[in-house]
Amino acid sequence: RSSDLPLDVAELPWTRTATGAEIGFSGSHARTRDILALAQLYLDNGRHGGRQILSPEWVATAMASTGLPNPEGETIDWRLGYGCSFWTSQHGVRGDGAYGQFALVLPDQRIAIAITSETEQMQPVLDAVWRHLIPAVDRAGSSAADADLAARLRHLAVEAPLGAGPVTERTWQRAAGNVSSAYTGARLRPGAGGIHTLSLVRGEAVLETLVGESDWAESEWTDGDAALPVLARGGPTREGGYAADLRIIETPHTVQVRVAPGSEGVDLSWRNPPLNGTDPLWLAVRTRIPRIDT
Repeated sequence: RSSDLPLDVAELPWTRTATGAEIGFSGSHARTRDILALAQLYLDNGRHGGRQILSPEWVATAMASTGLPNPEGETIDWRLGYGCSFWTSQHGVRGDGAYGQFALVLPDQRIAIAITSETEQMQPVLDAVWRHLIPAVDRAGSSAADADLAARLRHLAVEAPLGAGPVTERTWQRAAGNVSSAYTGARLRPGAGGIHTLSLVRGEAVLETLVGESDWAESEWTDGDAALPVLARGGPTREGGYAADLRIIETPHTVQVRVAPGSEGVDLSWRNPPLNGTDPLWLAVRTRIPRIDT
């Protein structure tokens, strides 16, 4: 149980079997900082805060390849062997999850890395770490390089639909192909300063989502025991429809809200669908949540 470990990790919601048991080998909903805590624990040979949480023998076993064959044709870091929930990598070992979730343990460099991303192409993410981070670990710093990096970060952005017209109050019913049968409709209300409100009807609850026209707006969805931060951006399309992206920022997922021109139905679809469950609130990592549909 995560609550028994002194890692500042909250109790993790897990995907469960039909009998209510946590499946254990997969399906945990963890924040990036929680993934980092796990990587750091293995980097420190199972010790945390002066206490031996895991035995050194287990740490060595978990991070050693079992010698089991890996599928041919996979990208290089997936051909190097598998231990106990850790893959052998070109550098150190890693835990990884769907769509680019990584816990990198690099003993030679004494570095632990956690990555939360949204991609089906996971090898390029690792390639970037091996190419840019590893060679720079023991290299002297450069004020010029730091300035270049800061300038680049200021201009990086996640693409999203942009509003192309005035926002008026509109109400839509759920369209065929909606992301989850828990959601029955949506309502759009104009607001000040280019921030508007998109209300999603979920069962007996209404999830209020702020949507920015020119920048991302942040909201927190709450329903029962669930709490899920969301960043959203979008607006009316030139063709007369509506489009917005809702980034579920503590997860590797984005909900795409789309209304076709002239349509009375709103479609909520996934950019990359979750492995378990269709309801976005099932992705909440802050607390365990009740399931209201399948």
